[in-house]
Amino acid sequence: MYKPQFNNYFINVVKNLGAHLFMNCEAQSLYPYRSLLEEEQFTTCFNDYHDLMVAARVGKDGYVRQISGYKTSEEDTRPRYVSWAICEILWGTALNRDTHQEEPLTRGRMFMRRVCVYHVGQENISKSHGICGEIVACMSWECIRCPS
Repeated sequence: MYKPQFNNYFINVVKNLGAHLFMNCEAQSLYPYRSLLEEEQFTTCFNDYHDLMVAARVGKDGYVRQISGYKTSEEDTRPRYVSWAICEILWGTALNRDTHQEEPLTRGRMFMRRVCVYHVGQENISKSHGICGEIVACMSWECIRCPS
């Protein structure tokens, strides 16, 4: 059956990526096309501004979710110096190719992974070093203290 190819080079590159985990900053252009990524078994998670994305290929009962970072409403248009999020990826379960038994899926021998993703606007960092440093320090603190 003929499957029409989408007319966006970047989306096609990401869809055909052989990686299990993909993170992207300045991801606003991908948000409207997230269903195309999900067609290729990528589970996506965008932050509230839709400028950060974490996508992963997870198994049955796996998920990608934001566990820390900004969580504002869609109407919030205030400028951000640093946009950041901490996401948790649970790989889920999959069928073993040899035994055909369902077993926990691991990546790098881990059942779950947490990632920090952030973006610092060049204009903002040049104007306000202290505020940007403070925000990155808060993100680092959240990474350290995030409950297991």
